[in-house]
Amino acid sequence: MILSTISLFAQAPAQFNYQAVARDASDQPYENTNLGIRISLVKGGSSGIVSYSERHLVTTSQLGVFNIHIGAGTALFGELTEVDWGNDSYYIKVDMDPQGGTDYIYM
Repeated sequence: MILSTISLFAQAPAQFNYQAVARDASDQPYENTNLGIRISLVKGGSSGIVSYSERHLVTTSQLGVFNIHIGAGTALFGELTEVDWGNDSYYIKVDMDPQGGTDYIYM
């Protein structure tokens, strides 16, 4: 009899999905609008240290919805593969420029 052992190793994701609705200060959706989005992974709490940050250019739907793949944007700081998911809590910080540029507003 041959005994086989299969080892499974957990791996950090190379990318993961994120979906949101972009709204203005009057709670109206940004319809069919080009937006600049900055995503940051913040370690330890909402006011913690940024471990990774990237930029996306998106176009919203008629309802203001946009979808991105975190890990597929233009990296601004750090590397997603170096985020130590198992040893701390991470929060997603979203910043947006409604003009499609880099003059971000914390959302």
